[in-house]
Amino acid sequence: IEIARDRLRKSAFHRSVINGEMFNPQSAVDAGFLDVVVSAEELQGAALAAARQLKKINMTAHKNTKLKVRKALLETLDNAIILDQEHRG
Repeated sequence: IEIARDRLRKSAFHRSVINGEMFNPQSAVDAGFLDVVVSAEELQGAALAAARQLKKINMTAHKNTKLKVRKALLETLDNAIILDQEHRG
């Protein structure tokens, strides 16, 4: 739930999490589930382009920045896991 709350637009969050609505590829991009959709024919090229782009960046800086950006979410997820375990007994 918390990952969806972090990633999705508010209206998409409610439609997905509360109502169980499924999204087609384009509406999944619009909602925030996906960043991009490509055809099957474009998949390998798009994946290679993304990999080449990531290869250009400093991965240590990338990791540290990502952890800083997601710090609150990661703490929320840790707490949610604990609560789920307590509810299961």
